[in-house]
Amino acid sequence: VNPTRNPALSTKMNGFWRMNYTDYSPSGPSSGQLGPLIGDVFQDLNSTEGIIKNLLSINFPPITGGLVARQTIEDSSTWRIDFDRVGNTFGGVFTPPAKKFVRGQQIRLWQITYLDDDLRILRARKVESPVEESFLFIFTKDEKSRFQVSI
Repeated sequence: VNPTRNPALSTKMNGFWRMNYTDYSPSGPSSGQLGPLIGDVFQDLNSTEGIIKNLLSINFPPITGGLVARQTIEDSSTWRIDFDRVGNTFGGVFTPPAKKFVRGQQIRLWQITYLDDDLRILRARKVESPVEESFLFIFTKDEKSRFQVSI
C-alpha cells in the first residue's frame, strides 16, 4: 500500500535519489552501465520546474553523464517524461556534442507505486509499450551524494 496519496502530485518526489535496484534490460546507462564500465545511477527531480535529470557516475575512469527531460503529470500516480538532451563529462571536462532529442519522440511513463520520505518505487515504460513491458526501479533519497553535471 502506498502511504502517499496521489504520489505524482507530491513534493516528496523532489530531491536527489540513488537507484538501488532495477530489472531494466538491456544493460545501459539507466541500469548503471556504460559499455564495460559500471557506475551509480541517480535522479535529480524538480517537479516545480518540471525538470528531471538521470545521472550516471563512474569512479574510474572519472565519467559522469546525464539525461535531462521534461516532466509533466499524466495522472495522480504517473509522470510523463519527455527526453530533452544527454551529455557526458570525462575527468570534469564536458565532452560535446550533447545529443538533443526531438520533443515528443522519446516519452516514458513513470508509474509511482510507492513513495515516502526516503523510498520511491516506480514502474517505467515507453509510452507506446504495454504495461506488461514496464521495468522496476527502486530509489532511496540520497542528498549527501548530490553532484551536478553540465549537460
